[in-house]
Parts: sequence; C-alpha cells; structure tokens
Amino acid sequence: MEITKINVKLVSKEKSRLKAYVSVVLDGCLEIRNIRIIQGKKDLFVVMPNKENFRTCPFCGSKTSWKDQYCKSCGKEISVIIPSVKFKDIVRSLTSDFAKYFTDAILTEYKKVIWKDK
Repeated sequence: MEITKINVKLVSKEKSRLKAYVSVVLDGCLEIRNIRIIQGKKDLFVVMPNKENFRTCPFCGSKTSWKDQYCKSCGKEISVIIPSVKFKDIVRSLTSDFAKYFTDAILTEYKKVIWKDK
C-alpha cells in the first residue's frame, strides 16, 4: 500500500499541543481524515482518527460520555470519571512496519509545510 497524497492543515492556536490535522490518500483510492499531529513532551507524534468509548447510564441504560455529570436521557446525576475516558481507534495499522512508514511520511510532510510557512 502506497501513500499517494498527504494534505496538512496547520492549527494556529497558541500553547496548543495540537499542531495539525492531516488527511492521507492511499493508492489513490482511500482517504483517511482527521489524523492529528500532537506535540509530546519530547517529540511530535501522530494520532489516528478515534472516537470516545461511551459508558452506560446505571439508571436508564442509555449511552453517555465519561465526562458528563448528568445523563442526557434521564437527567440523573452520574459520577464524572475523566481520567478513565477511553478512546478507540477508527483506523489503525496492523503492522509496525506500515505504522512507521505512515508516521514518517506524515511527519516529513508536516515539516515541509512548516518550512514553507516560515
């Protein structure tokens, strides 16, 4: 599988760890959007598209966010457990070799865009 196009959209918020949103086209026929480039403590890293895992309201059984203090369906108070908010990847690499190829290509393109902006 070959990367045929990488589009980087820089994020210009001061003091934000989020540096850019990226979309990648594979083999000219599959696009992956909402890939993020984040500034870590030492280096940049790539975060694949993901979504929050929801929990079940103990009172009515509806899905609710881990960050919500009240259930959006029944309105009853539920505990907020922000440290254990979980996300699951929507797209992920199945091999470490492809993950490295993918990440390296994205970060290389990001660095090219940064240099163009300066």
